[in-house]
Amino acid sequence: MGYLHADARSWAQDHSPLAEVKFTQLEATAFQRHPEIVEHFGLQGVVMAGRHDRSTRMSPRQRLALMFFAVLLLVAFFAPITAVAVMSGDRFGYYFIDPEQSLPIAAFCLTIGALGQAALFVAWLVRGARFTWVEWGVHLVGVAMSLIALTMISAVVDLDAIAGGGQARLWAVVSLAVAGAAALGMLVRFRVRPLEARSTVDADADPGEDAEVGTGAEADAMRGRVAALPAEEREAILADRDAALAVLRERRIISDATLQRARAQELGMLYRLDARR
Repeated sequence: MGYLHADARSWAQDHSPLAEVKFTQLEATAFQRHPEIVEHFGLQGVVMAGRHDRSTRMSPRQRLALMFFAVLLLVAFFAPITAVAVMSGDRFGYYFIDPEQSLPIAAFCLTIGALGQAALFVAWLVRGARFTWVEWGVHLVGVAMSLIALTMISAVVDLDAIAGGGQARLWAVVSLAVAGAAALGMLVRFRVRPLEARSTVDADADPGEDAEVGTGAEADAMRGRVAALPAEEREAILADRDAALAVLRERRIISDATLQRARAQELGMLYRLDARR
């Protein structure tokens, strides 16, 4: 698995201010020339070290869950778009579908879309309710398409008084409400998180709690691996790691307290901060 950045400092410079800081990724990038050390930074370290591909790390149950999530994402995205496509073809003359046929199809698509949006939001909550642009974007698309579909359905029903039009309009409203609530919920969940939560570290926690993670034989083994590196190499990696932390602070992605706690970690131990999520 290749790295997208030559050093940790450039990784920090390109880090999105809206995304959570993964200290494992930061230190792994600094140690990228030493996969034998990176692979001990927890499961994410194994991935970044490139020792195991995704298929060998994922159980059948995990692969099934990933496939289910991908299906939810596609359904939630395309179902309301399909509803608009069905309605717009007749309305704008791209192709002809009788309203008696297009309304039930649109209602079905909106129903599936509403269920998909709801299931996607529940899956997001179950996975930890962490903001992602992709999932939020799917909900925004659902809002826009449901609103357009509602407008088109209302126009057809009001003009032609087609039987079943009220049900189609109802599902358009439901789809709009579900997608809107999900998008708003994700946005509120992101906006109310304090700076420390966005950096995934609680600066007010007892520093002694960090010592409980990665202590004993695991910490001693990591110290031994790092100590085996040439002194110049250790100094360069430490300087790169601290420079990356300074960049994150300058960009106000992490707080002063988080910066201090991160710098206090021994070289090779920064990944422990991620374990406290």
